[in-house]
Amino acid sequence: MIIMKKCAYCDKTNNKISNEHIISKAFIKKYYEIGKGYINAEEKYTQNFPTVRDVCIKCNNENLNKLDTYFREFYEKYIPTYVINELSEIKIEYDFNKLSAWVLKTLYNSERKNSYSHLPKKMHRLKEYILGKDNRTKLFKIYVELIRDIDKEEIKRHHPDPNIEVPDKIDYLRIGNTVFSDQLETGVTDTFKYIVTSNFVFHVFLLNPNELGESKAKVLLDRYLKVANISRISFLDPLKKALTLKASNRTIVDMLEKTFEGEKHVTDRMREEL
Repeated sequence: MIIMKKCAYCDKTNNKISNEHIISKAFIKKYYEIGKGYINAEEKYTQNFPTVRDVCIKCNNENLNKLDTYFREFYEKYIPTYVINELSEIKIEYDFNKLSAWVLKTLYNSERKNSYSHLPKKMHRLKEYILGKDNRTKLFKIYVELIRDIDKEEIKRHHPDPNIEVPDKIDYLRIGNTVFSDQLETGVTDTFKYIVTSNFVFHVFLLNPNELGESKAKVLLDRYLKVANISRISFLDPLKKALTLKASNRTIVDMLEKTFEGEKHVTDRMREEL
């Protein structure tokens, strides 16, 4: 008997399965040609384009491809080509359904490829939303941070080669998780995930479906902002179409330097990219 593989998005088993890139290959090739990332599941750095092979051709070519196209156009329009400092601000216009679905799709792909044993898998709860079959947003909140560029003189001070030529901008591409230490001891019910693309950080707050109170969500968000030392962050409002982002107090190093992921990624990758 032949057992057909079930699509991770539509759950159907009668469609041919294809490779789905965690982040669009076309997007990475255009904006991150030097990119070399650490893959937790493989415990190594790679210049390959990580994929998951559990998505049917129909979902891949129709729904998911449209989301990738939307984000490439969004990114091309708003990616900062200049240095972001403490006085910078950027106004973005967005289609919430498409932008949020792309963010969630990317996190769902990453979770299936690059999971952590101590973190429960949650993104499957949102696959109907990603496919546009469910417009409810009660299971997540998305916040956007505009991080500053790293001062190149600071990089020179910490680099082993004092004569290194440092570019004005180093654009990072990262996907990760933020979990409070006591959550690991008592059980993770709410989780923050993030995607870093250049100076944009999308913070995604995954809410426990059994505890949806706004007061609880606010307490957790305030704690997250305090622990992460974020001074400026903006809510991606489902009811609006534009948002003005003002530069945060943080750089990518500030964001990741105290994390396990930061130890494996930021320092080594900064040296490799230079």
